[in-house]
Amino acid sequence: MNETLSAEYAERALELPEGKWRDRFRFALDTSLEVLGPHRTMLVALVPVLVGEAAPRRAQFYRFPSSVLDLNSCVSQELASTSST
Repeated sequence: MNETLSAEYAERALELPEGKWRDRFRFALDTSLEVLGPHRTMLVALVPVLVGEAAPRRAQFYRFPSSVLDLNSCVSQELASTSST
């Protein structure tokens, strides 16, 4: 799965626009989230396992609030506040 998602991201990243680093970063982040988005449920379930949860079976019951994983929104707000200063 990692190879497939990485290949999809790499293909989409070829469209990375020229410009300021913050715009390029935003494009890269948005692209990454678009590629990973369809797999969000599975990735959320894997987080406790990937960060050292002792009992992998607990991963299926643990759910992050949507706001915690909504990185796109957080980064968008941060970029908006940074660019307005």
